[in-house]
Amino acid sequence: MKAQIPSNPTSISSISTISTFFFIFFLFSFKPISSNPQIHQTARSLCNGTLFPNLCFSKLSSFPQLASLSPEKLAGSALNFTAGEVLGAYANCTKLKTHLYCGLNPTDRRALDDCLELLDGSIAELKASIFDLAPPQSAARHSHDLLTLVSAAMTNHRTCVDGFYNSSGIVRRRVEQYLGKIGQHLSIDLAMLKKIPGVNRGAAAGEVLREYGAVKGGFPKWVSVKDRRLLQAAVNETNFNLVVAKDGSGNFTTVGEAVAAAPNSSTTRFF
Repeated sequence: MKAQIPSNPTSISSISTISTFFFIFFLFSFKPISSNPQIHQTARSLCNGTLFPNLCFSKLSSFPQLASLSPEKLAGSALNFTAGEVLGAYANCTKLKTHLYCGLNPTDRRALDDCLELLDGSIAELKASIFDLAPPQSAARHSHDLLTLVSAAMTNHRTCVDGFYNSSGIVRRRVEQYLGKIGQHLSIDLAMLKKIPGVNRGAAAGEVLREYGAVKGGFPKWVSVKDRRLLQAAVNETNFNLVVAKDGSGNFTTVGEAVAAAPNSSTTRFF
């Protein structure tokens, strides 16, 4: 059985919260691939053109009511499935740290700590994405946030893996095993999000990956001009609401805590 994302909006600091379920609206038991021909046909159609069609088919075919799901519920269910995978990876990496941390070299320790923080952040980002898809929210109105949050979770996954680049020991192998196909699941989730009316940007010239959409000036087209300027600005030119620093010099020590502290449904940008 897959672990479900916790209902408490705070950082995932205790694995004991795994038993608390989040957003019952999207939850159902994920069964093995259905033998229903209609579900198979629907899954193949939805997965056509994705980067990982076989995994996509396996994932979507486990949704019992796939043929009747709205685009929003489909994307929410896919994201919740992935959130369970990420939470499971977080739990396993936490156990690994508990059992092996004292015997690890400094490089592996830092990589494992960073990976846990990144997974923590991904859980918060996926939770926020599912919230934006739940009624009475408007997926089209939150399209920019949805794509940004899921893309950020994908970046977290890649950064976690890259952190073990110089490691050849048991920790790297275990972490890679725990992470499994999370990156591929996130790629599929982005593709499902783009099937929602108002979110889909469609294929265009200059598109690097379908899930990200067309690219202009080094940024996906859905990144606004204002946001591009912000991303290109020097650090000292930006006023931050919160600062994350592992050494305790900021407001929080983990990204997940900072994300949880950000106001919900804010009409202004929060840094």
